[in-house]
Amino acid sequence: MLMFVLCVCCLWLSVVEVVKVVVVVLVIVVVVVVVVVVVVVVVEVVAAVLVMVVVVVVVVVVLVIKLKTEMLLREDYDNETELWTIVVVVVVVVVVVVVVVNVG
Repeated sequence: MLMFVLCVCCLWLSVVEVVKVVVVVLVIVVVVVVVVVVVVVVVEVVAAVLVMVVVVVVVVVVLVIKLKTEMLLREDYDNETELWTIVVVVVVVVVVVVVVVNVG
């Protein structure tokens, strides 16, 4: 009888240990999946923001060079407001387009 009780106790302890291991493994798997999903989402957002920043910088640099060259050719030195107004409008349009494309 004592051996039976000991065997049942041992089996019960081993079942409890197996359940503990399974629970720990499941928790680890869930944590890893959540971390991977969060990293993928964050990387996508960071990549989208990075693309937007690069596009805006390139557009602004090209636009400023082009408009400055035109101003120098026209000898219109005092019309800086026109330059910056156009640059701001283009930046806003590019940002809106990139955000709409990334959200869509």
